[in-house]
Amino acid sequence: MTGEFYAENEVASSNIFKEAYEKKRPVSDFFAFQNFVIPKNIDEAFERGKANFGNFLFYYLALLGMFNLFVVFSHRIILIPILISGCIYYASVNKLTYRDVQIKPPYAIYGIIGVNLILILFFSKIAYAYVYVVAFSAISGVFIALHASLSLVSEDTPVENI
Repeated sequence: MTGEFYAENEVASSNIFKEAYEKKRPVSDFFAFQNFVIPKNIDEAFERGKANFGNFLFYYLALLGMFNLFVVFSHRIILIPILISGCIYYASVNKLTYRDVQIKPPYAIYGIIGVNLILILFFSKIAYAYVYVVAFSAISGVFIALHASLSLVSEDTPVENI
């Protein structure tokens, strides 16, 4: 059962950027602040958020990427765990073997967590950079939630009428 779960998520995660790019709305819709209206209740905010999240996912991912690039440029030591984690992930996706043991996604996750914990214990600057990553991710998460719930643009709104 876990093999099916990982195979299903592997396909979904590899196509998320492609699907987000194909479903994206025009940039003018993303920056249409005149369409922001405060929802009447929390249910309306959740419904708008669900409708708008898919439409603006490409821009939200770009915003998150820009925040993370800022952290990488300001704290270059974070590249060490990022590169190590990327190599471990690459080994799991391509089903490489190490000492006759195939690296599967659960092993890759354990390896990524273990390597990052060891690096945090030995290098306090890496821990400091992780605080920045978490802080910028939280800031962008709040921005994304606000933008998605305040915007009146939804999937069924024609592009010409906005």
